[in-house]
Amino acid sequence: MKKQLTLILSVFILSLFVLPSSASAQTYPYNPSPNCSITSFGVSPTSMTAENTATVSWTGAYCGEIYVSSDAGEQYGPYTDVNRSISVSGYPNTVTYEISGVIEECSYEEFGTCMSYSTNTYNLGSRSININGEAPTADVADVTGCLVSFSASPSVTSSNSTTLNWTSSCGTLYLNDGVSSVAVPSSGSASRTLHKGVNAFSLSATTWFGAICGGWPGDTGGCQSIGMSNAVGTLSVFNVNPVPATVTVNSCAAGGSFSITGPGGYVNYGPYYFYGTDTNTASPASVYPSAGGSTYTISYTPPSGYTASISPASGQVMYPNGTYSFTATCTPTGPVPEVTISASPTSGSVNSVNPQISWSVTNTPTSCTASGDWSGTKAASGTNESQGVLTSVRQYTYTLTCINANGQDSESAYVDVTVTPPAFNYSLGNSGTSSVTKGGVDVYTQNTITKTLTAGASQSVDLSLSNVPSGVSYSFANQTCSPTCSTAINFTISPSATAGDHTINVTGSPLSKTTSFTLRIIASPAIIVSCTATPSGARIGDTVTWNATVSGGVPPYTYRWTGTNVPTTPAPLTQSFNIVYSTVGQKNAMLTVTDSLSNSGSCSSPQGQIQINFNPIFEEF
Repeated sequence: MKKQLTLILSVFILSLFVLPSSASAQTYPYNPSPNCSITSFGVSPTSMTAENTATVSWTGAYCGEIYVSSDAGEQYGPYTDVNRSISVSGYPNTVTYEISGVIEECSYEEFGTCMSYSTNTYNLGSRSININGEAPTADVADVTGCLVSFSASPSVTSSNSTTLNWTSSCGTLYLNDGVSSVAVPSSGSASRTLHKGVNAFSLSATTWFGAICGGWPGDTGGCQSIGMSNAVGTLSVFNVNPVPATVTVNSCAAGGSFSITGPGGYVNYGPYYFYGTDTNTASPASVYPSAGGSTYTISYTPPSGYTASISPASGQVMYPNGTYSFTATCTPTGPVPEVTISASPTSGSVNSVNPQISWSVTNTPTSCTASGDWSGTKAASGTNESQGVLTSVRQYTYTLTCINANGQDSESAYVDVTVTPPAFNYSLGNSGTSSVTKGGVDVYTQNTITKTLTAGASQSVDLSLSNVPSGVSYSFANQTCSPTCSTAINFTISPSATAGDHTINVTGSPLSKTTSFTLRIIASPAIIVSCTATPSGARIGDTVTWNATVSGGVPPYTYRWTGTNVPTTPAPLTQSFNIVYSTVGQKNAMLTVTDSLSNSGSCSSPQGQIQINFNPIFEEF
């Protein structure tokens, strides 16, 4: 049994280790020798413009030296890295990159000892890059036969994402988006964010192809399975920069359509794709035309009953992308309806105006339809159709569209509804009772009238007074002003004014607004004066003091004394004064008191009398 196992292993080992006898390149799909192999080899992106660069990368290289070359004459290497990426440039063509491994191996062996060595080169794989400016198709290289489908939706887009979908019988797959490689189920989907330009994606699976058993025939060393990661599918997604193209349709009925062809794929430093919007189509559309070089053409198909010309019809796409505008001019092939419509009135106040719509249509319309702020099918003419009282503050639009076999016409009438401003109004107020105490001279008081705006725009308001008592005069400060404002009434009360409460009426013009207040005139109280002299039994030579007691009136007071032997220049002007009499007999004194209102009072006999007696000291013998 042992001999039989040894024989089987020996046969397998011999078949696995067959080596070339010279340094000429041998062609194998991957891993031509257990001593010189790679795990994966890829190029990203698989399509680009000549101005860009691509990255050639490999992992798990088990060779002495690695070389990368292209059929465009490029040579890179040698490299000794297990994992490495290099940037390469290309020329307008489909460029194929090959990776080769070089290793020194035993060419002759005796009894387990290598007697001579040779240097062998192995082709480890190849990848191609499309650099001819055309949009490449998905490159699906299923080396294991397990991949059923691998696609992207969308595959050409101006958005920043796509969804990858795949089905396979590969078991666990690895999805590589150029940034990371993640394990994914054998069938599924995944969303990926796109960068501008070409986005390369690949799926890879591990392929198991044999075993290496240690030693030579008769050796019972262990065996190890040999496997490698193979790309089973690759595809490219284009995140394009759309070139906007807008068709503006003049004098043409709705229902026309337009189309744009070219350019697709790459334009200059592209890729750039046209998209366009028909401004006269109910459902604008974006288009991505098929590849057609850098020259675009545009066409417009008018609706029935029209012919159309478009300008410009073609042109050159330039870099960088800009806005491309086209104008389609439509001409009816027969007379189209002509609509005339009007509204009366064309403006009015909310909750008041009720517009009447009148219209007429020529050239035999087949149908007329109302839209905007009225609706329904309309006859070819109508007069003063009431629309009802309008309840919103805005512009109302009444549009009538009529069609026939040659086309259509639409016209509109408008009614502007506004708010009626409120009428001007105001109120009057006053500062309350004005009181004053009258006197022997003019006295003064004041009242303030307030004009308050209550509605509408302010207007000038004048004031007038009534029921002013005699002996009272007045004047205004700011008599005429626009509310809200105030006016002062200044009253002058003469000594002859009648004391008491007087109702003063104030009237504002316009609108005859009124307010009233009380003017209270208070009579001044009488001044009462009493005079006394001390001592009461004075004799010649004694000092006599005259003193007065005052009540009533309105202080402050002024005083003036007169009487027997009372000085006149100056007269005593104080409430009391002293005097010395030099003769006997009855002496008189009178005090006149005047208050602040010029009211006066005085003391009279007998209060102002004193008897001066003989003084023995002055007796003569």
